[in-house]
Amino acid sequence: MQAEAEILPLAQLASPIRRPAIELTGFARAGLAMLVMLLYVFLLLPIVVVVSSSFSPTRSDSYAWSQASLRWYYEFFAAPNFTSALWFSLWLAAVTTVVATVIGFISAYGILRFLGKRRRTGQSLAMLPMMIPHILISLSHARRLAAARAVGSDSAAGRTRSALGDDLRVHRLLRRR
Repeated sequence: MQAEAEILPLAQLASPIRRPAIELTGFARAGLAMLVMLLYVFLLLPIVVVVSSSFSPTRSDSYAWSQASLRWYYEFFAAPNFTSALWFSLWLAAVTTVVATVIGFISAYGILRFLGKRRRTGQSLAMLPMMIPHILISLSHARRLAAARAVGSDSAAGRTRSALGDDLRVHRLLRRR
């Protein structure tokens, strides 16, 4: 019979907050804030442009805000193929959310309750579907470089190591070919 798992208070499970490895002061902090702001503008500006142009009464992108119209939204909801696609997407999102939540809860409960000392192995196996695409991309980059016979050169070796996350064992295997 398996021994009961010890239940720890939440305060003991949480890891302490660590100080950052590098302290940013003055110009570096302002530069980082500017970089983050530019990144947000780069990511959000296209969304703002598309949404604002959706209120245009004509097909052109230039209009005065006083002429704002809901014409395109009316045409969208009047077209049965668009509305059926919208309802199917919403239904699929709801089903996916419920299924993913149930699977995630069962996995977390099983890892926490039944694995005991093998908890890290269970967590690694649960994370495997998220790690496989990165591994496959890295191996495809290495194979492409090997096919181009660029693995022997110094610049290609640097590219291979960076693509593989500095995994030198794979680099050595490719070099033996």
